[in-house]
Amino acid sequence: MRRSATLSTLIVLVAGATLLAGCQSAGARFLNLIGLEKRPLSVALVADQPTALVVRTLNPFPSYTPFQVALAEHVGRPVAIDVCLPFQADSSLGSGWYDVAVVTPAQYASLSKCGPLNVLAVSVDSRDRAGRSAVLLVREDSDVRGVSDLRGRIVAFGPAGDSRAHHAALRLLEAGGVQKGDLALDLLPVPGALRHLPDAGAVVRAITSGSAAAGFIDEADWEALPAQGADPSDADPDRLRVIARTVALPDVLVVASARLDPRLAKRVQAFLLEVQIKHPEAAAPPTVRGYQVPSGELLAACRGLSAAGDRSAPGDQTAQSTGPEESL
Repeated sequence: MRRSATLSTLIVLVAGATLLAGCQSAGARFLNLIGLEKRPLSVALVADQPTALVVRTLNPFPSYTPFQVALAEHVGRPVAIDVCLPFQADSSLGSGWYDVAVVTPAQYASLSKCGPLNVLAVSVDSRDRAGRSAVLLVREDSDVRGVSDLRGRIVAFGPAGDSRAHHAALRLLEAGGVQKGDLALDLLPVPGALRHLPDAGAVVRAITSGSAAAGFIDEADWEALPAQGADPSDADPDRLRVIARTVALPDVLVVASARLDPRLAKRVQAFLLEVQIKHPEAAAPPTVRGYQVPSGELLAACRGLSAAGDRSAPGDQTAQSTGPEESL
């Protein structure tokens, strides 16, 4: 009897350690396997870079804790949140290991192996916008009037992988007839690299100082520009001019695996569409105020970020707002 109790304690401790290590899906599925709880709803939060993956695994998105608790209560089962890289999300959505994934538009455009995706919702920002652009800025006294004038010049982009200030920015330049190779490129970190800067403040300073002829920043950063940077003169919007805007994109999309039970998918979608009213503390990530069903136009804009240019995301379906939920 004592041996059995010791074994049970060890099993629970191992599962608990797995959960604390950030592998919540594995730990929760193990508890389900031995009959200690229901099968979890597994949610993947996708990180762009391995360094971000390590940081987020050690400190797994504390802002998602209220989201996790409220969603679990709504769907009536445990919710396991994991952190992964895009290629892991791609294969795991296809296999059904992950039921749901929270992805950026650029990550969504890169999914190719997971089959048809059910797009449950897209995020809405603090101004109730599902889509937001990046703006292309130049100095007010610049002779640059349009995208074509940027050939042979340095253009500052946001962080590598950013959906708006990197991927959508490149698509905007290409639409204007300017390819990456037409720009003045950096030697570091590798020869032929784009000028990627860590945030909007750095991009603005590069433009105002003249070290970049133009630069892309998120529209939200442009709207808050006077608050950017230590030197107010560097952040004065009167010293800058918008010459173009990228396609409008959401902050994140919430997609469901084709293997997820449609009834459970409806419950998750209903939670997302109501979170702004019923669980405002559970809206996540921090830039998100709520969620809404995406339009076909918005999804097409996201698919257009594919690095291959002519490759679209899998044959996705836009989930429609549903009526009363069926009981599981």
